[in-house]
This record gives sequence, C-alpha cells and structure tokens, in this order.
Amino acid sequence: MHHNEPVLRDSQVVGYVTSGAFSAHFHCAVGLCFIDLPAGAQGKAAIASGDYTVMIEGVPIAAEVSMQSFYDPLNERMLS
Repeated sequence: MHHNEPVLRDSQVVGYVTSGAFSAHFHCAVGLCFIDLPAGAQGKAAIASGDYTVMIEGVPIAAEVSMQSFYDPLNERMLS
C-alpha cells in the first residue's frame, strides 16, 4: 500500500488512501485515508459500522478503520 488505493465500504468506493507504509509496531500495513460517509451519517459509530476493504493492485484486502491516533492515543504525553 502506497497511496491513492480505493477504500470500499460495503463494496462501494467511499474514499482513498492518502499514504501508507508497513508498521513494525503493528506488524502490518497501515494507511491514512479520506472516507466519505453516506448522507446523514455522523460520528464514530457511522464510521465503525460497515465492512471496509482496500483495493491493492486490484485485490480487495480487508481493512480495519480506526479514529484513534497511532502515537499517544490516550494523550498521556501532554506537552506543556
């Protein structure tokens, strides 16, 4: 995964990957993407509901969508 791969939600294109790389921490590919929600859908619950895949070289790969940041997801390293 590099960038510009289509993101599908329930078999419909809803966005694209803006950047991607292999994560040594997670031991898998991770990517940042833009996702358009269906009309009227809002919030984390709307994003979490749905079956996501990313098309990589024409092959659909299952994906997990997360709104949590990769670095310091609990904001434990606050700067002064």
